[in-house]
Amino acid sequence: MALFAIFCMDRLDSGAIRKEKLDEHRAHFQKAGSAVRAAGPMMTESGDAQCGSLIVYEADSAAAARAFIEGDPYARAGLFEQITVRRWQWMSGADKPEN
Repeated sequence: MALFAIFCMDRLDSGAIRKEKLDEHRAHFQKAGSAVRAAGPMMTESGDAQCGSLIVYEADSAAAARAFIEGDPYARAGLFEQITVRRWQWMSGADKPEN
């Protein structure tokens, strides 16, 4: 298993999709259980609006991490302009697991 950072950048006109699909999005993440190690919205510079999402996801491969995010109702509804999946190494932090 490995960790993957998933960066999802919203389309500029995505506010309605985000509101409409929120419950389905949350259910998708709930179903993933502990594979989602951290997740949350990225905010605009002013902090007054969401502009994307950052997820740290544990999976066997980048393809599996990509399949998870592409199965997200937000992605299926076209919320994201760009999705980037990169292998990520947890170097420090309060909740860093022992390797």
